[in-house]
Amino acid sequence: MSVNFKPLSGQVDASGGITFRAKNAGNYYIVRANALENNFNLYVFDNWRRQLLTSATVTRPELHQLRVVAKGSHIQAYLNGE
Repeated sequence: MSVNFKPLSGQVDASGGITFRAKNAGNYYIVRANALENNFNLYVFDNWRRQLLTSATVTRPELHQLRVVAKGSHIQAYLNGE
């Protein structure tokens, strides 16, 4: 799954992401890039509780391409091909 997004504005949050493996409203994974914080994070929500699984520091390009590959227990997330 992939998506392109461009953070246009925001003082609290300027981010985009992909939600996947959703079981219900409180149990899912999300990968998110935040242009204001210059980070790329993978979270799991388990019974509405958010847990950070991994994070990377990134620069802020004009346009982001976000991609997730999830097979079995293996998850790969890419931001702009990296």
